[in-house]
Amino acid sequence: MGGDRLTVRIVNDLAEIARLAGIVETYCADRGIPESCAFKVNLALEELLANTIAYGYADAERHEIELEIARENGDLVIEIADDALAFDPLQTPPPDLDAPLEERPIGGLGIHFARTALDAIAYRRDNGRNRLTLRKHIASA
Repeated sequence: MGGDRLTVRIVNDLAEIARLAGIVETYCADRGIPESCAFKVNLALEELLANTIAYGYADAERHEIELEIARENGDLVIEIADDALAFDPLQTPPPDLDAPLEERPIGGLGIHFARTALDAIAYRRDNGRNRLTLRKHIASA
């Protein structure tokens, strides 16, 4: 990733998500990126990171999750890299929002929220690490 870049490291603790949200808000405010863009990116990050932290690790050890935040060609781009179990959230089928509530499975909406909040998500597995790239067009926020 090029451009105006910030690297942030968090650990696999749900409390870290709030700290990260503050960092994203500050990054955006300092660069004149609308609050609505920061909000949508933080919504997606909260959902995706909560899933990684809650379900991605087979042990109770401390793991580092690295994020790179950048402004590139009119987009806010965030790359998340973690050593969690291999998981491509893009392979998760969209929820059936028309099904009656009692027939819907519990969970599964987080990835849907992330998909709708962002303009693009890409996944790859590289050297034992999940790499998820999130893209939000600043002007469409």
